[in-house]
Amino acid sequence: FPVTIGSLPGVTGLEKLTEVEYFLDEHPILSFKKMLNSDLLVISQSSFSYLASLLRKNNSIAMRRFRHRLPKKCLLAEIF
Repeated sequence: FPVTIGSLPGVTGLEKLTEVEYFLDEHPILSFKKMLNSDLLVISQSSFSYLASLLRKNNSIAMRRFRHRLPKKCLLAEIF
């Protein structure tokens, strides 16, 4: 998977993740469709990614203290 990183002011270290594909500044519908069909979705504290995790068939990853109720298929990650 190619790494496509847009403008992320103040964010460093992402260039080390070579097996990750980023979709930044895309149309919301296109982004949502890509979240639904991705191999694995790491969700943030946004309702946008949370909704995608509810509707998708594949697993998602969320931080352990996520603010919404997560589906059973969602894996939990520790915050470092």
